[in-house]
Amino acid sequence: MPTPPRDSVRVTVDGMRETLGELGLSQSALAREAGVSRQEVSRWLRGDRAPTTRNLLALAMALQRLAYADEPWPEHYNGD
Repeated sequence: MPTPPRDSVRVTVDGMRETLGELGLSQSALAREAGVSRQEVSRWLRGDRAPTTRNLLALAMALQRLAYADEPWPEHYNGD
């Protein structure tokens, strides 16, 4: 699998770090919700390793769930 360009990884890491800060979330909380280890999240944030496509999707879904945890699920998302 090709490695993503360094700039795109940096944008992803910066966005993840910014979102964690805005939501007041820890790396541990994000890791738990995404189903990865806290150490793996730390490696991504340091830029030591890039998340896989599967992990990026898990992170996006986890951040969305955490960001909107206190809001009701919109009616138009009823699974139909």
